[in-house]
Amino acid sequence: MSAVLLSKSDHQAFAKLESTYHKQIQPASAIALTLFNLLVLAAWNMERTQRLEATLSLQSDPLLDLTHTPVLARIATCRLRAERTFYKCLKELRILSAKPFLQNEPNRLRYKLVYYDPPASTAPKIGPNSPCPCASGKQFKFCCLTKKNDPPKAA
Repeated sequence: MSAVLLSKSDHQAFAKLESTYHKQIQPASAIALTLFNLLVLAAWNMERTQRLEATLSLQSDPLLDLTHTPVLARIATCRLRAERTFYKCLKELRILSAKPFLQNEPNRLRYKLVYYDPPASTAPKIGPNSPCPCASGKQFKFCCLTKKNDPPKAA
């Protein structure tokens, strides 16, 4: 279906963009090639959304026509997502080129690029004035806060 939406000049522009980035980055491993493909696609999406925004903003008067406003907002969201992906991939490619390949690298990259959601802390936060978890009956700041080890957990 994307072939219907893209013209021949779009395909040529994508190939030119891909070859430009390939000369600069030169991916060596399979992981670098995967990141490279994501980076090129994100760069292409950034370019296309910028062109769409420019075209729609020139065609309509924002004070008279409110039909383009939701479309422009959605396009801006897509552009921001593409920019975020582009810079993540660029950062990971720089990290890969700076260090040797690790055994668990594919899983780490897939987790960071696709599934990353910072884990919520399950441990309750202990304030300095709350009762100490070691069950001494003292405030935390007078009991275990000054100790070098972590405070013992209540049974």
